[in-house]
Amino acid sequence: MKRFSRLLQYILPAALLCALVPGRPLAASEKGTIVVVSFDGMKNDYVHEHKKELPHLNKIMKHGFDAKDITAVYPSLTAASHASIATGAKPEKTGLVSNAFHNKNFKLTETEDAFWSALDVPAIWSEGRKHGKVTATICFPGSNPEVSKAHADYAIYYKDTFAKSDLVHLTFRPAKGWNNAPKSRKPLKEAVYRLKLKGAKNRTIHVLAAALHHDAYDLFYFSDNKTIEDKDARVGVNQWGSFTLNENHQPAGFWFKMKKTDRTLSKAEMYRTAVTSASIKGPGDFAKTINSLFGFFPVDEDLAAFKKGWITRTEYEDISTRFAQWVQNVSLFIKDRYKPDLLMFYEPQIDHEEHAYLSTDPRQSGYSDKKAKTYAARVRWAYQLADHTVGKTLQSLGENDKLFVVSDHGMEPMHTGLSPNYELKKHGLLVLKKNGEIDLNRTKSYAVASGTMAHVYINLKGSKKGGIVSKQDYGNVQQEVAKIFSSVRDPRILASKSKLAGFYLSDWWQGITNGHSSWSTTKETVSSLYDTVKNDPARPYESVIKAQSKKSEWFHHPHAGDVTLVAARGYMMDSDISSSFHAPSELRNHGGNPERSDLRPVLLAYGKDIPHKKVSRRLSLIDIAPTLYRMMNVPAPFFVDGKEIKELVP
Repeated sequence: MKRFSRLLQYILPAALLCALVPGRPLAASEKGTIVVVSFDGMKNDYVHEHKKELPHLNKIMKHGFDAKDITAVYPSLTAASHASIATGAKPEKTGLVSNAFHNKNFKLTETEDAFWSALDVPAIWSEGRKHGKVTATICFPGSNPEVSKAHADYAIYYKDTFAKSDLVHLTFRPAKGWNNAPKSRKPLKEAVYRLKLKGAKNRTIHVLAAALHHDAYDLFYFSDNKTIEDKDARVGVNQWGSFTLNENHQPAGFWFKMKKTDRTLSKAEMYRTAVTSASIKGPGDFAKTINSLFGFFPVDEDLAAFKKGWITRTEYEDISTRFAQWVQNVSLFIKDRYKPDLLMFYEPQIDHEEHAYLSTDPRQSGYSDKKAKTYAARVRWAYQLADHTVGKTLQSLGENDKLFVVSDHGMEPMHTGLSPNYELKKHGLLVLKKNGEIDLNRTKSYAVASGTMAHVYINLKGSKKGGIVSKQDYGNVQQEVAKIFSSVRDPRILASKSKLAGFYLSDWWQGITNGHSSWSTTKETVSSLYDTVKNDPARPYESVIKAQSKKSEWFHHPHAGDVTLVAARGYMMDSDISSSFHAPSELRNHGGNPERSDLRPVLLAYGKDIPHKKVSRRLSLIDIAPTLYRMMNVPAPFFVDGKEIKELVP
């Protein structure tokens, strides 16, 4: 827990900030606030198996409502699942059929990012407003106020990233022309850092180095005008600092560290996070209040910088913790200051760690017991960070408040990467130019992959911009696509089916006898083996579904592909065109059949009138919205597919 308190010097507690803002609340619900916090990727089985390490989640499981068997939607992807949590409707109604999808009248290879797309049906935060309720959303997928006017009363969401993170090499020279310069035991030195910003004017930042306490340079000032002011950032070596910008009339900024310096500053490196900003919508001076009290919207992670060696693991955790605390503190401030009837906020850290580090399957690339142990500690850190947020939220609850802890999906171990576009290219349905670009004048189909599923779109005339497939030929192309993927087999397994079971049972038993395998690892390995043997063990595409088939009823939407592909357990899809059956880019992923136990999300509840009950009957994420509607005394819209959870609203 020491790492969770490391950043308190930068972020004031929400309770103290509330005291700084005078005035009558804009809304006061006598029934209290319903708080919904979503932790992306939080696994149902992990929470229950590690509850002793998660005291605040354990408190809810002990004294509140605990759904033991809850399913995500199909596909079990972040955007699709959050849209269904917020609406109570399935993806074929929300329109978010994947994290990325193709839109009608686009070029075949042009896709739309679901996290920046409007929902086709209203979310509970906008429906609640229609009935006089006050609602708030912070980073909740689907709540982007930039793409929909039907946003919450108080809405905050990711906006522009003006620059990616960087490791900057600074060149220092004798300082000239500075105002209010500090005293220094060595001659002052300066460096100039030119920050290139996407979609905004580039900035010049001046860095002044001083030696205040030792013979070495130990303090660095950052200024945009070579005048030292109280507002300017100043840091020592290996200390975090922040720099605020005002770009396109929105506060933005970055955090940084002077990483490496020598006594003469002949060598100096500075790590800088991405330059990020937020969209903040609300009545009156809401945006100004948030910006003045909490500062700019920080980046949520920088795994790439950690993998490049720019930052340490501790510094990586600092970045993620800073974002988690920013969202947490802003959310609880809004709850206490503006008294919304419904508050929904989102934390992504578990998802980030599990994709990169949840290693439990010996078939995963580079697997070893030692690496699995190291990686398990990183995943455990993310769950403990989430538990810390739950604890702070529990502390904020009044006697009439309720808390829902939810997630969008679980995670499955990945051992093999699949490339649908490679298969299409191999069979002549996707054609490349000599320079490697896709030739749309000769390409008949193209796959858009997300996690463990993909939509294959046919380049149909009148539907796709520049389409080449006639309506008469559409059925033939669709049938050919379906046949291609139904026929694909993993050549490694096909070569030796008998060795598969023997190898993994032997590996499992050896792990047990040597004391290296945990119960969860054993369970996953045996479950994976069972699924592989029970089904066609060499078939990597578990489901190949044509748009008009009865099985495709869960994707009756124009955003869905003409053929939908769902990977078998352990396989994930990517956009590679050069090969298939290669090492996956991530250790864990999701998107496939939500009936599989590894993909089960979380649903816990605690607070006013929430019963102490463990429910083992099957529930779904689409049941959350109708339950919230009932609690808010707002009629559920006609498009809602889910059912009220009777244990919560008897």
